[in-house]
Amino acid sequence: MADRLASARRVVERERRECGDEREAFRAFRRRVGELTPTRVPATRRAPRLRHTDGSLDSVREAYEETVMSVPHYDREYGDGYAQSLATEFGNDVAAAVFGSQTLTAELQDALTAAARSAATDRAEFLDLLDREAESVAVADAELDELRDDLVALDSTPSPTAASTNSWSCEPRSVTSSRVSTAWPPGDRRRSPPTDEPSRTSTWT
Repeated sequence: MADRLASARRVVERERRECGDEREAFRAFRRRVGELTPTRVPATRRAPRLRHTDGSLDSVREAYEETVMSVPHYDREYGDGYAQSLATEFGNDVAAAVFGSQTLTAELQDALTAAARSAATDRAEFLDLLDREAESVAVADAELDELRDDLVALDSTPSPTAASTNSWSCEPRSVTSSRVSTAWPPGDRRRSPPTDEPSRTSTWT
């Protein structure tokens, strides 16, 4: 039991650290994208297509790779590339808008910052869940300590006389915390992987 609790404690501590890193990474990405200057698209019936990209979407990719994809555990836990990660975290619509656009418009900038905010919120909520799990582990650990103390006290108690042996019994209390989980799947803190690759067409330009 002690080994299981120690293992659960290590798992929860690792998940809390990694989830906190991801939350801060999404917050950093949101700030960096929010600081970019979007391209103003003329208010015409049909916005003209730019022949070449202006580099603003390269800045978005750079910000994403230097924040979200740069957390210490990224390669070990996820390992996917920019396109797949963007679709998994922000959804296919936002990913299609990014890869189907030639510049960062105000609308696309808003969509990216909103998606990053949502991803950071997801991590914050998962951290709350991990805090409750850590509390459950601590309670179980304390109960186990009390049980050890009971057993030590029992070992040091003089044996009862033969006359009272038949009427004497002792049942040490058991550890009652059954809420402890020892296998947190890391992928739970991410969105479900998309079923399709991001489309190359978009109305976000």
